[in-house]
Amino acid sequence: MLSRGGSLVRSSLGNFSSFGVAGTYGGHPAGSSADMGREIRFRAPVSLSTSAPNRRQHSTAAANVNVKVCVIGAGAAGFYTAQHVLKSPNTVVDIYESLPVPFGLVRYGVAPDHPEVKNCIHTFTQVAKNLRCNYFGNVKLGTDVSFRQFREAYHAVVLDINLDVERCVVIGQGNVALDVARILLSPLDKIKATDITEEAVETLSRSRVKRVTLVGRRGPLQVAFTIKELRELIKLPKTLSYLHEEDFAGIDVSKMERPRKRLTELMLKTLHEQPPSVVESCHKAKIWELKFLRSPLEFMEDIRAEGRVGSVLLAVNRLEDGGRVAVPTGRVEMISSGIVLKSIGYSSSCPDDDIPFDGRKGVIVNEAGRVAGLPGVYCSGWVKTGPVGVIVSTMNGSFETGANLLKDLNSGVIDSSVSKPGSDLIVNQILKEKGVRHVTFEQWEKINAYETEMGAKKNKLADKVLSVEKMLEIAFS
Repeated sequence: MLSRGGSLVRSSLGNFSSFGVAGTYGGHPAGSSADMGREIRFRAPVSLSTSAPNRRQHSTAAANVNVKVCVIGAGAAGFYTAQHVLKSPNTVVDIYESLPVPFGLVRYGVAPDHPEVKNCIHTFTQVAKNLRCNYFGNVKLGTDVSFRQFREAYHAVVLDINLDVERCVVIGQGNVALDVARILLSPLDKIKATDITEEAVETLSRSRVKRVTLVGRRGPLQVAFTIKELRELIKLPKTLSYLHEEDFAGIDVSKMERPRKRLTELMLKTLHEQPPSVVESCHKAKIWELKFLRSPLEFMEDIRAEGRVGSVLLAVNRLEDGGRVAVPTGRVEMISSGIVLKSIGYSSSCPDDDIPFDGRKGVIVNEAGRVAGLPGVYCSGWVKTGPVGVIVSTMNGSFETGANLLKDLNSGVIDSSVSKPGSDLIVNQILKEKGVRHVTFEQWEKINAYETEMGAKKNKLADKVLSVEKMLEIAFS
């Protein structure tokens, strides 16, 4: 969430491509798209795009542009990489996306009450409207077009491929986990005005959740969330914070680096300011809790409701190897919960066997964005680095990939002397022969306008279309 997915690039003077991988956006997120007609899941998007019709020429020969680059994946990493590559005046970038709509986890993985995080969409829109950039949505890598076909068509290819109970347990202590807790505990009026879906609002309106426990396998010094998300959770109205004093025993912040020091100091401040009877106060207010050094062992069925979770069995851990490894102590504990949400990160998968992929790490094998053993092929986003960092991290990593692509272009690693067909091959031949209708950026703007109009009728920023079938109906109307 999103995209915070990964991106793979192969260089072809004039065109650029990126590829998205399946997963969950811990950014706030990147992942694979749903099949046509199915509802979109909040996964990291896989994107593939080339040039847009109507507005631009698919062939770049007449424009004295001889470098064609293809970016597969229209998430944040794909757009940031394209932005950097377009700094070279003799390049054309085609962006391919498996969904009809662009922006990946920025669109689907950002908490609805964090609209400021989506401001980068304005930058991405300017990139897409660059006359040397083209967008092709509804094009799936591996299904509609193979990785080998993209390599044949472009000088370079870039891959960017990515409640009715009172107590809820969230497994995970990253930013997304805190986002989940905040949305569950926030006043409904606060989030109704966002672009959250009507289905989610309806579900939240029936929610009786009053206590959210966030479970992490390690300690407070190893948490993955950042100070901004913690501060927002602390400031929730009519909501109490609950931290356990024993988790912070012996912690010395004096020698910590500044970011970790500030975060730990805020947790300590919250601990010391919480009322002594915070748990007993839960019947009067909502409450969120951080439970450290615990790992889920089993989800236990509710004896009162067959097929529903009623409690979670947790292993109690201790830290070894300087706090890097959580080891079970042999002790266990059980906490009651009617909802369990897993927010334990992101997983990438690769849709094409020709791409060197490390399944254990969930990344494309690369060095600074250069894909191992494939000159002219690059990757960016989480498929390059793994699911780490926030949107700025994605931007910096994508700029690095784009810079290395341009270096290889200037040094001759990418052979620009040979003409490449680019989108003429992909769009005008391969997709046309298969009967695949691609979505242009202008058609995406029709979808966006529809969502904005529907949202305005409900006093919201937007009301997202949730099915690919409906998106295509709007785009081609």
